[in-house]
Amino acid sequence: KELITSILSQQKEQVQNVMDCQLENMVLGWIARQGNDSDGNDNTISVGDVSMDKVIDEKMENGGDSDSGDTLDSLAAELNSVLKLTPDQKKQLAKATEGVEEERKAIEVVDTSLSALLSNPWLMNNGIEECMNQFTSITEERK
Repeated sequence: KELITSILSQQKEQVQNVMDCQLENMVLGWIARQGNDSDGNDNTISVGDVSMDKVIDEKMENGGDSDSGDTLDSLAAELNSVLKLTPDQKKQLAKATEGVEEERKAIEVVDTSLSALLSNPWLMNNGIEECMNQFTSITEERK
């Protein structure tokens, strides 16, 4: 069971890395879509059940003095000034990040499943352990 737990922990870490990359992709897509409201896209970044609006609202409650709309606009302006993306680059980013929300949801399902396996050892039954033993015996024979 230690081997299984170790493998699951490694997989969970990898999924977290993918989720971090996914967040970066979502932010880039959001930046690319800022100012393009005519395309009908929602300009809200969300990761899990937390949207960018929610994060900013919480920060504003803790001493901020502007609303989330102004903060999002200023954040977008700041990121645009730093990145200096051309309109063509923005179009490419917007196209490349289409469907990112569905990918995020799929990644969250994998993360939730790994968390459930790690926190509920009864899900790792004897059948899984027998398969792991067979697999490890094959790999050990090749060494």
